[in-house]
Amino acid sequence: MMGEVVRLRRAELSDAPQILIWESTAEARSVTCSDQIPTLEFIGHHILSSNNLVEDSQIRFIIERSDGVPIGTLDLYNYNPTRKCAEVGIFICADMRRQGYGAETLQKAAEWARDEGLEYLTAEIQTTNNASRALFAAAGFELAESTCLQSIISATLPLK
Repeated sequence: MMGEVVRLRRAELSDAPQILIWESTAEARSVTCSDQIPTLEFIGHHILSSNNLVEDSQIRFIIERSDGVPIGTLDLYNYNPTRKCAEVGIFICADMRRQGYGAETLQKAAEWARDEGLEYLTAEIQTTNNASRALFAAAGFELAESTCLQSIISATLPLK
């Protein structure tokens, strides 16, 4: 999927070393609420098992600038065929933020999901992650306090 400033492509095994670098940062682990540093083997397995949203309940994309440089990941996961929805997770390299890449990525993700028959995208955002809250709100997601966890904001984007 090509936009004006980003291109989304499915993750490949050759992307695993770069993903490992991104996911090994303290910032990435804090957002995912995990203290464990992923391994190359774990990331490779994840890539191989996340190629089809319907069959695998998840799909991972690499976010590239228009010149082909990888700058992050987009994950659609926890696919629910009954509700026709999936959760979305986005990671953009720190030095690439606030340049429109995240906004266009969420727009392209919504277009792709709509084309695949989904009716909603959802996200869970830590209440302290102001940049992510602003990004999802600007992309049209409705933000609401989580009914389960006080430290989480629930975000929903109707795709109809």
